[in-house]
Amino acid sequence: MFHSTNPQEDFRPYLLRAWHEWSSDLGYTPHITVQVNRGNCKVPQAFVRDGSITFNISYQATNQLRMDNEWIRFQGRFGGQVHVVSVPVYAVVACFVREKEEVMPLYFDDNEFDEINELNDGNHGNHVNNADNADNVEKKEEKEHQKNQKNEKNEQNVENDKINAQKLAKFRIIK
Repeated sequence: MFHSTNPQEDFRPYLLRAWHEWSSDLGYTPHITVQVNRGNCKVPQAFVRDGSITFNISYQATNQLRMDNEWIRFQGRFGGQVHVVSVPVYAVVACFVREKEEVMPLYFDDNEFDEINELNDGNHGNHVNNADNADNVEKKEEKEHQKNQKNEKNEQNVENDKINAQKLAKFRIIK
């Protein structure tokens, strides 16, 4: 996969900006779906449904839209009130245009999300290099087992996220 936990190597911010430019140039209305529990999202909580929120990020719907390699920031009106929105790029799980029913998923699986949190916390994964130590070997095996269990759960979560994003996109298009 082309994803990277290093924000400088991740292609998704570039893809989002290119997709936004493409959809705007063609007169489409770009939307993103954000999983609000992923990162330090600043969103109008009253509009969050099932842990996610969808934004119209067209130039007509936003003020001061900025999309950089780590954050998407803008001002938007929700319920007649102006809100400042700030979401990390890795919290974006899908993007779509209102005029089409196709959804482009941009998933971070939970392992990637955990690794990004470690990097953000300043823990760069320093490990003990003594592989001969039986305790370290046992801990590594247990960690690997937990990782495998988590991977199985993540696969199911990614599938559920895809289904939910598609349902949400269709719901918002119909509305």
